[in-house]
Amino acid sequence: MNRRHNSSSSKNNFVRIFEVGPRDGLQNEKVQVPTPIKVEFINRLSRTGLKL
Repeated sequence: MNRRHNSSSSKNNFVRIFEVGPRDGLQNEKVQVPTPIKVEFINRLSRTGLKL
C-alpha cells in the first residue's frame, strides 16, 4: 500500500482502494481455480462498480 502524507488542509485528501482478489486472493486457494470461474468472479466484481 502506498501512502502519501499531505497536510490536512489539502483539498486532494482521498483514499484509493484497489481490489486485487482476482490476482492475489486466488493464489491462496488450496486447489487451482478454473479459468471460467475466475472470469465469472471478475465479471461479478466489475458489476459492483469496482475498478479492476
